Amino acid sequence: VPTYLEAFGFLAVDRKTWRQGDGTAWSDWLPKLSLSVPSHQEAGAHTWYAIEASLELPPSHPSAPSSSSTAASLKWQAPRRLGHIRQFYAYLKAVLQKSYGKVFVDANHSKVGFALRGGVPGTTSRLHAWFGCLSRASNEGLLDPDLIAQTLHFLRAPIHPPRRDGSRRPSLGAELPVGGDAAMGRPPAKSLLTPTFPAPPLSAFEG
Repeated sequence: VPTYLEAFGFLAVDRKTWRQGDGTAWSDWLPKLSLSVPSHQEAGAHTWYAIEASLELPPSHPSAPSSSSTAASLKWQAPRRLGHIRQFYAYLKAVLQKSYGKVFVDANHSKVGFALRGGVPGTTSRLHAWFGCLSRASNEGLLDPDLIAQTLHFLRAPIHPPRRDGSRRPSLGAELPVGGDAAMGRPPAKSLLTPTFPAPPLSAFEG
């Protein structure tokens, strides 16, 4: 898990423990995750919900470009069908258990429910609110490294080839149209989640 997460700027000791900065406040170096579902699209007989994802490294982060005073960012899209998202929801709920109700609440501490079955009207807005809670929980340090890794894996966050120094980093500053296998109208792989990491290579989900 730590090796996988480091490619996105998340610094972990193990599956359950974050690496603290050297005297630096958590919020000063933790990558900021943003998730939203602004729209959906019909493709054949299925509805695909357009998950917009982004990661931002604050200037103080060890992996941020030293010559820049602004945050570096990675943006991509991860269209998913409701059934795929529901599988991910069930996984998170099982892992978080009693903590689930503390994570999925709005600014007024009111419960934020998941989308209803059947793709009924209002599904997009409910998913938008649900993913907003998930990203807020990440940014507040409420999720352990394993859950962040599973989230990025579900969204197929793009990983690029190693740089000259041997490290693997997202193409910061680039806007990627889709992440991994999530081309609109093309179903993702049947197995969206692996129970443990390291995750299989991204090539395993292509073709």
